[in-house]
Amino acid sequence: MTSSETPLENLRNNRLKSYQATPGDIEEHRRAELRVAGDTAGRPMIELIQNADDAMNQSPNSDDNRVKIILQNNRLLVANAGDPFSDAGVEAICNLDRSPKKDRRITIGNKGIGFKSVLTWSMKPIIHSKTYEFTFDREKSADEISKALNRDYQPELVPLMRLPFKTENRDDLAEQLYQEGFVTVIILTLRNESVSKSILEELDNFDPLTLLFLNSI
Repeated sequence: MTSSETPLENLRNNRLKSYQATPGDIEEHRRAELRVAGDTAGRPMIELIQNADDAMNQSPNSDDNRVKIILQNNRLLVANAGDPFSDAGVEAICNLDRSPKKDRRITIGNKGIGFKSVLTWSMKPIIHSKTYEFTFDREKSADEISKALNRDYQPELVPLMRLPFKTENRDDLAEQLYQEGFVTVIILTLRNESVSKSILEELDNFDPLTLLFLNSI
């Protein structure tokens, strides 16, 4: 990383360099995301809760084990009060096979792919954390990849969650959740109204006994 690069820029630039060296990875990464979305269909909510539990499990000195879920205006927000995103955490989200979790034996979803399940619900995940605020945007990714490889890539032909971009503005509701003491807020702009309805159904049918298998919530 150069002295003028931010960590997010460094992640993007390294990924673009790897795509320049191996352009076939673009299609492979796009297909990998589709496979993950298919494998985790019907599980995004529990995956998000498990990720929140993992964040709190990595913050053993904190007694704040709150998770807040808000479904509003075709958006889903999931907030937790655990550890903020680390450098390794951001890198893990940008890969399908890495996890920064400190003790892989006691955390759930240790393949590091759980967060990718949100691809079934949203085309633009946003993460606000005390340390990082970033988003994934397929159109921006296609533009960056096209410039790096000097050829035209349409948005639908590139992976979504490989190039992180800093958010331009902090979401008002995320700011409110920060004021309530939450540390990380994940925001999903939902694909359509049917996704919103399916989330409501999933929340209505959520089995509280599931929480017994979590470490911190």
